[in-house]
Amino acid sequence: VHQQISNAAEFLRPLISANGRESQDRFEKIVTNVPQAGEPHALKYFVSERRKSVEKQLDGRSSGEILFTGKMPRFPFRAILGWIIAFGFVLFLNFVGWCWGLVAGFRNNVEWGFLNLFFYPITPVIYGFGIRKDLGNRSAKWALFSVSCGVAWILGFILWIILQ
Repeated sequence: VHQQISNAAEFLRPLISANGRESQDRFEKIVTNVPQAGEPHALKYFVSERRKSVEKQLDGRSSGEILFTGKMPRFPFRAILGWIIAFGFVLFLNFVGWCWGLVAGFRNNVEWGFLNLFFYPITPVIYGFGIRKDLGNRSAKWALFSVSCGVAWILGFILWIILQ
């Protein structure tokens, strides 16, 4: 196998050298017999060590190592996937409320439109319940609903973290 690696390396050296001196140096570290700093997985070294390991296993002197048991490893992201989806939904609700507040505010005048633009969710609530109940009442209710969903998400997530 070492001879095959050497033959392949001879064939590849001109191609690798076209990529510069750094690529050449890295390639030489890969095909050596001894691991070096910066490249701990020398190919010839790996083949030699793997051969010794297989011989020990075949002679019964080693049981080897089981790397894969057939079960997929548990990905930690899956544990919070539902919370991430719920967070996206809450953001969507708040975005809809923000847009609705903008439309309701700009229907009355430019000042309320810009106030709703920059001070969501406070301004739509003040505008909808106090200033123009006919234009902003529904957007104020939606702003309260979406913000309360956000607060419920935050409290639920904190509780979930504490109980883990």
